[in-house]
Amino acid sequence: MAGYIHARTHQNRDQISKAIALRLKSGGVAFVFILAEHKSAPDPGLPLQLATYMVRIWKRHAGTEAARLRALPPIVPIVLYHGAARWHVPEGLGQMIAAPDPAVAFLPGAGYILRNLRAMDAEALSGNAALRAGFVTLRREALDHLAAIAAALPEGSDLRRQVVEYILRVYDVDMEDLKAALRRDGQREMEALMGTIADTLIKQGHEDGRAEGRADTLRKLLERRFGPLPQEARARIDAASLADLDRWLDTVLDAPSLDAVLGADQA
Repeated sequence: MAGYIHARTHQNRDQISKAIALRLKSGGVAFVFILAEHKSAPDPGLPLQLATYMVRIWKRHAGTEAARLRALPPIVPIVLYHGAARWHVPEGLGQMIAAPDPAVAFLPGAGYILRNLRAMDAEALSGNAALRAGFVTLRREALDHLAAIAAALPEGSDLRRQVVEYILRVYDVDMEDLKAALRRDGQREMEALMGTIADTLIKQGHEDGRAEGRADTLRKLLERRFGPLPQEARARIDAASLADLDRWLDTVLDAPSLDAVLGADQA
């Protein structure tokens, strides 16, 4: 495989994923889909999850272009695991399907490349110092090697922000002790970044708590008025913003139907 063509990154609080297009020596293009899952235990549904991601990548790549739909690029799923438990997840989608057949080898998610970060020497994690620091953080060694991690991550980089946020979300840390340790090591920029991200997470936690309370109230009121809620309505409420929930709560007592409530923001 030769040089990069483009990269696309997706991130949420549970995972970081990246789709990178590579030019093959044969002249074609392949997508390497890297998925770093932040889980405390192996997920037996992982092959099905990978298959879903792969189909989404193909749909996004091809759109409705007939030529692309007939020449989808290959995807190589790579899973980075950093949990303490032994990895006992199916090796591919074929192991999850009853009555296995050789044909399932062609299904998306039929297999993946596993890299167990906890079983690898720190120096073997990556030749890139910044990426190696990120992997060390995933192995729950961040607090023991905080100075080295901070020194390896470029100031102002996305990876530095991601590492700091991961530490604050996952580790049980004393913020003042952590900031004092960074100050002693001369890592003033990372100390300030940690304080900024901590404030953001605290604010987000308060907003999440308010939204959860409003969502619970809305569900109860809707069920009292219109009976058991369909799964689609529950999913929409769970994904709603605080502003949407407030707007729906304002209409729930007078609306003639469930659709009238959940469609109030579209009027």
